[in-house]
Amino acid sequence: MSRFDKTISAIYENDYTQKTALTDFILQRIKPGSELEREDFETLTSFVRGQITFLDRTFSSIKNFKEKQQCEQYALRILALGFKLYKSKEGIPEDLRSQFDSLSLYFDVLTDIETAFREAFFEKPTEADFKKIIKLAESTSDEYQRGKFMSGLLAQRARYNLIDEESFAVITDYINGELERFLAVANPSSDVTGIWETAADLAVDFHNGTTVDLLKKTLNTENSGILFSTFKTLLELAEEVPDETVKKLASLPEYASITYFTLSQFSRLSQYPEELASNEYLAKSDLLQWHMAPSELGKMPDEILLLGIYKKPLSKEVYYIFKFRSESTKLPYEKKRKWLVGWSSEMYGPHSGYDLLAGLVKETDKKTLKNIYKELIY
Repeated sequence: MSRFDKTISAIYENDYTQKTALTDFILQRIKPGSELEREDFETLTSFVRGQITFLDRTFSSIKNFKEKQQCEQYALRILALGFKLYKSKEGIPEDLRSQFDSLSLYFDVLTDIETAFREAFFEKPTEADFKKIIKLAESTSDEYQRGKFMSGLLAQRARYNLIDEESFAVITDYINGELERFLAVANPSSDVTGIWETAADLAVDFHNGTTVDLLKKTLNTENSGILFSTFKTLLELAEEVPDETVKKLASLPEYASITYFTLSQFSRLSQYPEELASNEYLAKSDLLQWHMAPSELGKMPDEILLLGIYKKPLSKEVYYIFKFRSESTKLPYEKKRKWLVGWSSEMYGPHSGYDLLAGLVKETDKKTLKNIYKELIY
């Protein structure tokens, strides 16, 4: 039995974020210059062989942009593990080398763009630096690779003060070109919509009159992520946003509370529809947003219902307590499709410890709510 068997089994059972962390753990346990036990080497090489084949077959077919980003990080770790085990490219078995090369070349393009950004911002980036990175991005027809320009630029947001006026103009023209290109796509893929959402976010820093016109055209999109990002950018640019756009976002339970909060930040709450402003609806929306975070379920629950409202005695604290079900891969098997408990309050926001409702139910609804508060919230 290999000392890596349990870790590998856990990798098979988890999502890409956890797969990446567990593969990092394996990489750390292989000391530089040391020789692995034969059983460990055979276990790991078999694992790498299987994962290279799996990734080569499935990466391009992943439809969810965020999942593809997570898968990318895992694939890079698997490639690193392969190079560490075989010690050189020549050491990789011939029957595996073509798949290894295929993945390596694909991710080399991604790494080239990311590396170019890091190198450019190491000191003061120049117009020539950004033209070089744009050329790299435009050299590929793969939308995910091309989108590394947007994500790479976003990663440097804290250092935009280093960018000169000429470079700002170059970047703005490129973002405008991409926004215009996206608007012309009839049925955008998840790769395109992921990049488009990032581009709409970046437009708050890189914009001119053309950018604003393109953002206003983008408000016709049916993609909620792009719509919210565009809505927020236009508010930050002190531009008008149509009431129908606000109502559309407010009508989406997962975006209602963040739309309400964003409008309040810009003193535009008068645009938020009153019929969608109940405390219960906004509390539910808060919890849905919280669940969608990559560190939580990573998606909306499949079903969510209000259990009731608990008001803490002698206090202004009010808790909207919900039950929800999910098949998220983030949940352990015994909690999938089972009723779990979550809550939201104006004072403390949303939260869930993913506790099973079954063990908290009492004789009446009132006693159940009181027990949930006592056991989970207090």
